[in-house]
Amino acid sequence: MARIHVSESARRCLRGCHGLIVGVGMSGAVFFVALAAVSGHGALAAADRRLLSVASAHRARWLSVFARWCTHFGSVPVVLGVTAVTIVLCVIWKRATEVVLIALSISMTAGAVRIVKEIVGRPGPHPRAHLGLDGGKAFPSGHSAQAIACYFALGWILNREIASRRLRAVVWAGSGLLCIAVGWSRVYVRVHWPSDVFAGWALAAAVLIALVAIVQCRAVERHRRSIRIEPGTRFPR
Repeated sequence: MARIHVSESARRCLRGCHGLIVGVGMSGAVFFVALAAVSGHGALAAADRRLLSVASAHRARWLSVFARWCTHFGSVPVVLGVTAVTIVLCVIWKRATEVVLIALSISMTAGAVRIVKEIVGRPGPHPRAHLGLDGGKAFPSGHSAQAIACYFALGWILNREIASRRLRAVVWAGSGLLCIAVGWSRVYVRVHWPSDVFAGWALAAAVLIALVAIVQCRAVERHRRSIRIEPGTRFPR
C-alpha cells in the first residue's frame, strides 16, 4: 500500500474542525436557553431579572462614563472602522481568505440579528436608558453580537500571523475582555436584558465558528488533494 504523508498541521486542522463543529452546537444551545428567558416566566426569566438588578444596581458617575465608552466598541461606526483596518492589513499580508471571513462574519451576524429582532420583538428593560441610549428591540443584543463578530475574527486573523504563544494568548484575552465589557455596558445602561447579551454572543459565535470551520475544512481538503505518494510504491491490484 502507498504511504500517504499527512503533515502535523493538517492533523491539527482536522482536529480543529471537529472542535469547531462542537462549538457551533454549544453556541446554538446557549442561544436557545437565552431565548427561553424571553417569555418572562419561569426560573430563567427570574434569573434574567436578578442579573439585571445586580449589573445596574450600583451606579457611579465614573462607572457611567466607562459604560458609555465601552458600549461604543460595539457600535456600527467603530465595528466598521476596525473591520476596514483589518481588511487593509489582510490585503498587505496577502490574506484573501481572511478578508472574506471578517466581511462575512460582520454582515451575516448583522443580518441574523436583524431577523431575530423582528421575529422576537422583545422590548428592552427600560424604554429610555438612563444614559440616553435607546436600545429599541432588545433580543438579541446587536452591540454584543457585533463585538464577537469583529473582535474575535480580528483575534483569529492576528493569531495566524503571530508565532509567540504568549502573545496569541494576550490577543485572545484582549478580544474576550473587550466583548465582555461591551455586553456588560449594554446591561448597565438598561437597554438590554442579560439574556439579550448572551443570545447576541452565542449567535455571533455560531456564525464566526461556522466560518472558521469552513476555512479549516478547506485547508484539510487542499492538503488531501496535494498528498505525496512515495516513488516506486506498488499499489494493490
